[in-house]
Amino acid sequence: MWANYADKHKGVCLVFNKDELEFQPLNTVVDGIAVNKPTGPHEVKYTKKYLDSNPLSNELNQVNFLTTKFDVWKNEKEYRYISSRSGSYKFEINSLQEIIFGLRISPSAIKTIRNIYKDNETISYRQIELNDSEFGFRLKEL
Repeated sequence: MWANYADKHKGVCLVFNKDELEFQPLNTVVDGIAVNKPTGPHEVKYTKKYLDSNPLSNELNQVNFLTTKFDVWKNEKEYRYISSRSGSYKFEINSLQEIIFGLRISPSAIKTIRNIYKDNETISYRQIELNDSEFGFRLKEL
């Protein structure tokens, strides 16, 4: 996952409390409802099979298409928020629980990120490191 999503271990993983994760409303409101606000959390389903391509079966719909992954990724235990609008969304800071730093992230990046959240004592920090005696990774507290 780190090699695919975090620039070959140079990025970060933000861990949220999915029950508290709320995005700040977008400016577009129709009949009192925020349009294009992400929906979720949608739990990702992991499977070995392709989704059914028969449109009458209702298996291949927008949500299923966006929340189904090949089962080799099941260790991710992923949830997704879905929006019809691309771009960045602001989240409420109280939903952020943890920041995990990649194996190859620079010390200056760690310092910068920790400085941004220095006033929030509820966020924990860990970093990926290599196992000493076998192939693989572990998390260390910072």
